[in-house]
Amino acid sequence: MKSLFINDKDVKTFTSINASLDPDRYLNSVYLAQITHIQNLLGSDLYERISNDIENDQLNATYRALLVDYIKPCLIHYSMVEMLPRIHYQITSKGIYKHRSENSDSASAEEVDGMIERERSAAQFFADRFVSYIRDNTSTFPEYLSNTGPDMHPDHTSFFTGIVLD
Repeated sequence: MKSLFINDKDVKTFTSINASLDPDRYLNSVYLAQITHIQNLLGSDLYERISNDIENDQLNATYRALLVDYIKPCLIHYSMVEMLPRIHYQITSKGIYKHRSENSDSASAEEVDGMIERERSAAQFFADRFVSYIRDNTSTFPEYLSNTGPDMHPDHTSFFTGIVLD
């Protein structure tokens, strides 16, 4: 597996995740958010450049700034979008279980949906900032526009408008 762009500390510092939650319970959501939302935003070439540079400990100051200032905040919130619907469940050899606490109430589906939408809105804010920044700096990050053939091309229009159906 390629390197994750954020770590356990990033997630716990910048979200409402409890510090005692085992990272194994949500790192799969971080990975899913990274390969779906973030790779779609960056395109294959820029995504691979950053991933390889992290893996080989060769991320220069320019790409590190892009990662820290634009990509990480977006990934943190997209990770929450992916994690919130899944965190209550655990799959074991004996089946699928939903966790319940003895001294607290579980959030309702409506409350969880509201949390997901707030996280999606935050992620979208950071995605929009990324697109605005990268469009003004394509000469600094040539990989953003260098995708060819079967490569995943970056989504230049990160803007999302949710539709509410009653």
